[in-house]
Amino acid sequence: MKTPKSFPDDVIVSVDFGADKATKYCTQTEFELQDIVAGPADSRQLSTEEKARRSGRQRCADCCRQFIAFLFSTVGSCCLMVGYVVLGGLVFRGLEADHERRAKTDMRLTRLEYVRLLWNMTEAMNVLHPDVWSKEASRVLDSYTMHVS
Repeated sequence: MKTPKSFPDDVIVSVDFGADKATKYCTQTEFELQDIVAGPADSRQLSTEEKARRSGRQRCADCCRQFIAFLFSTVGSCCLMVGYVVLGGLVFRGLEADHERRAKTDMRLTRLEYVRLLWNMTEAMNVLHPDVWSKEASRVLDSYTMHVS
């Protein structure tokens, strides 16, 4: 059994967690309970021999815990969101690439067909009938506009 340590009734404990600092007021009984649950501070630190004896499964579990803790941090959440957006963009691009290629090919063929119509009409009417050519060209261009939109 542990012998109780003598502490003043109220003790201020300052704990440093990297960037986060916390201050806690503890009573003597809380210190005793912490020592019983956690043991002395020196026994919580692993020696190099104990670290070498740890199994690969324990190291993997520790790495997984650290990774999950990182994911739930602000930086981890931002990285996760950026990865999600990039992956979503790549998937969307992959799914829509064939449709986009077909649409571009169809538009190019349609445009070439209407240009050919206008050229044939220009060769047939030449400059002898400019008013008739203008009306027919407007009709062909209106048809092209309706087809495209």
